[in-house]
Amino acid sequence: MRMKKEIPTEILQTINALNTVNGGVSEPTLILKQLEDHRAVWLRVPGIDLDKIQVEIRNNVLSIFHFFVSHTGDHTVQTPRFLYNKQIPYFIDQENIAAHVEENFLKVVLPFNKLAEGYSRRIEHH
Repeated sequence: MRMKKEIPTEILQTINALNTVNGGVSEPTLILKQLEDHRAVWLRVPGIDLDKIQVEIRNNVLSIFHFFVSHTGDHTVQTPRFLYNKQIPYFIDQENIAAHVEENFLKVVLPFNKLAEGYSRRIEHH
């Protein structure tokens, strides 16, 4: 028999208070679409200007992130908050990945390369 566990109200209030420290964290909206000639990542984060979101490729990994700024005393600390961080598949044309703003989203376009149709060849052996 399964028992239902109740979470005390005090714990729920503490969790909510901790989320509010330093302004809380906004949950991003992330939409992934596969189209005929490309993949697209649509992204927005409430409270974060789209021009503050950065897109980078490093070592075949596509990273989309923004910096979370916190202040402690007289120090300001910027910590990257990764919203998307994935290995780029072999069938994506990395040279032509582009980003622009569309319909209040940051849209990152990952065009397919010729390998998207698949690679095949017969290998003769001796």
